[in-house]
Amino acid sequence: MMRRNSASPRISAAVPRKNLAVCALVALALAACVTTPPPREIDASADGSRIRLAPGQALRVSVEANPATGYRWMLDHAAAGVMQPIGEPLYTPRSTSAPLVGDGGTMTFDFVAVAAGSDTLQLTYRRVADKSAAVARNLRVEIVVQPAP
Repeated sequence: MMRRNSASPRISAAVPRKNLAVCALVALALAACVTTPPPREIDASADGSRIRLAPGQALRVSVEANPATGYRWMLDHAAAGVMQPIGEPLYTPRSTSAPLVGDGGTMTFDFVAVAAGSDTLQLTYRRVADKSAAVARNLRVEIVVQPAP
């Protein structure tokens, strides 16, 4: 049933508002059906490879590290065209119950794919205090972000 509102020239109707609410619920239900693929995890063995991600998919890079030696993994090229870092890198000692000095552990970098395209992700393991020192290790992967077919 439609009625004209005397204060406004537009027509208000109860039925279209009800339809709008139903459409909103259907849209929410459909959005819930769209799922992001599970996070991808890679390590140093992925060096030189191509990693495919979907928009919104997370990528975790875990590499062996030992900050007691003066070396640290540094993010040289973050594939900023297609990914965004999540937080700061996290170092986890190998032994968490009784960490041993110089024992080493794992450095973890987290990213999320934000745009379609491709770019390079590059990490280097080098001395932090000596910028002229040679790079001890590299991890370089091509990141390709594309929507699922």
